[in-house]
Amino acid sequence: MAGTIVRAVPKTTFDFSGVPHNGGSVTLPVAKGLDVREWRELVFIARFHDASADFKSSLGLVVSIVLRFDAPTEEDGQDFVGSGSSTQDCFYSGDPIPEICAFSPQAPYPSFVRLYVKGTNNQAFSGVFSVTISVDMNGRA
Repeated sequence: MAGTIVRAVPKTTFDFSGVPHNGGSVTLPVAKGLDVREWRELVFIARFHDASADFKSSLGLVVSIVLRFDAPTEEDGQDFVGSGSSTQDCFYSGDPIPEICAFSPQAPYPSFVRLYVKGTNNQAFSGVFSVTISVDMNGRA
């Protein structure tokens, strides 16, 4: 049976220029309440569209996709997010552009998932650290 493709994160530019040096990171929420109840197989496909010149020419910068369990409810206004997560380091400074990163989180899945984009500075870099990515979900029942 063919899978279903859902655009989880449209083509967006993320700026991590203020990330602290030597192992500092910033994690940005980009999609929440993604319904995966009907799927027993799940693949995330991240596309690396573009990056700042500093990112392209530096070393030690990493962009990761982070997946966390989510449990949205209409009963109250609280934000329920699971502590368990799956992180995939997808793009490294100096990588060719365009590039693709596909990964499958370990089953079983919760009913809903949430996506984050994480930028990590593993060196004393202080230039412009921005990347343009998009993320699709491919699920199969």
